[in-house]
Amino acid sequence: MAETPALTPFLPSICRFLLNEELRVPNLATWWCGQEQELSYVLDHLDELVIRPAWQVEATAAKEPALMSKTERDELVQQLKARPSDFVAQERMTRSTVPVWDGNEAQPWHAAYRLFVSSDGISTQTLPGGLARVSPDRYSLDRSMTAGERAQDVWVESEGPVERVSLLRPPDVPLKLLRSGNDLPSRDADNLFWLGRSIERVDGAARVFRVLLQRVTAGNEAAVSDQRVILRALVALGQIDPSLAIEELGQAWADIEHSLLPIVLSPQESRSLRNCTREIGRLVNTVRDRLSIDAWRSLHVLNEEWEEADAQGCRFDASNLLLLVDRMIHSLSEFGGLSSEGMTRAQVWRFLDLGRRLERVWTVATLLQTALSYPAENEEPILESLLESTDSLMTYRSRYLATMQAAAVIDLLLIDESNPRSIVFQLEMIQNHVARLPFAGQATLGPDERLAISMYNDVRLAEAQVLANSDSGFRQELDSMVQSLIDQIPLFSNAISQRYLIHAGLARQFGGE
Repeated sequence: MAETPALTPFLPSICRFLLNEELRVPNLATWWCGQEQELSYVLDHLDELVIRPAWQVEATAAKEPALMSKTERDELVQQLKARPSDFVAQERMTRSTVPVWDGNEAQPWHAAYRLFVSSDGISTQTLPGGLARVSPDRYSLDRSMTAGERAQDVWVESEGPVERVSLLRPPDVPLKLLRSGNDLPSRDADNLFWLGRSIERVDGAARVFRVLLQRVTAGNEAAVSDQRVILRALVALGQIDPSLAIEELGQAWADIEHSLLPIVLSPQESRSLRNCTREIGRLVNTVRDRLSIDAWRSLHVLNEEWEEADAQGCRFDASNLLLLVDRMIHSLSEFGGLSSEGMTRAQVWRFLDLGRRLERVWTVATLLQTALSYPAENEEPILESLLESTDSLMTYRSRYLATMQAAAVIDLLLIDESNPRSIVFQLEMIQNHVARLPFAGQATLGPDERLAISMYNDVRLAEAQVLANSDSGFRQELDSMVQSLIDQIPLFSNAISQRYLIHAGLARQFGGE
């Protein structure tokens, strides 16, 4: 209320009436246009004033008649005469400047200083120091009390030791024992959910890239008949240009390597491996206080790897990229272990893991559809690449040795509940997470709960041999099932967002289990 511009011209009188004293800080000369005499003055001195809305504290720049065209000025005058009570006029302020280090030199930038006052209900106290906001032009600082390109705390040195004040309870007062941490704001839940999705997105893409790069660096085209399937998988994951996977182009490995590196390394490609990693860096910094130091470091190091790749410049090739992808997978696996073993099973872990599981369903379903919907004449290399990409090759060989068959691979990656990389494993975890989220367990199931149950039951009832059967060179049952999952993933994600996360409107707190 005190910041309402219409009250500004009356603050000196209010101060004298309530406190019987003058304002300690002189007021900026302000005229409320709702008074006839003041309106007349404003219309006569437009070039010396700025015009603001009277009843809104908003982040929009003040109107400066002196800088307006004749048409804009005439429109403003008409608005002032038609609705005078909606406007205030203030004298044009000349701001001080302070030195700001910009690039390689100090520049004089305009400054604004914000003070803070605390109240205990009986008395008020002006806090020492405050917040300085700076900008190369003064107009941005005029928009609101929070505008400006940079901000810096202003501290005031004391002449002696400062009294220690803490809101923490004294150490001799017994704590109330808890089984969960502080409530989780919906904004943090949103960031954790998308951090989980981004981590799994990078991990899934990196594993496919590793399979491809191992074959590129091997240089034996005769041994890599599955190259087009790998390229199509990267296209389906949104990682490379579709033209690289067109068989008719007949690109050699050297051509693929030449085309691949710029796409992977480009900061301009929105879904490149580099930009997805950058998104992890942004998200992990927003929830840094929700993660352990070790978990945060395991993800923070990913962007350092890319900076090292930038430093190598033109010397960076497929071998270097293979090493980089290996290190990325190692860092992401390290984070997975740290989060699995180090995070309490509260809402922080639940939203993070929910995002990971959901993205892994989409990744594995996409790989199954790309690799197996259309059976190849020689499927063994394709099946092996698929198992490598999903980190399931060792599990498969421990069961079936070197015999590669589509039904066994489909069973392992889709239906096997004991395989932590299978789709059904992820769906079971998703179903468990959703059942323990706030608002779950009500009389009627929410849309997220219905989708989780539906997807799990569909996969759980599937038969690998039926899915592996092909008719006229097409596995209709398999393609229909994985396409259904791919279609339902965004529906489920939207349902979670609308029910729990920041997009649903006002931010909310999630506590408890």
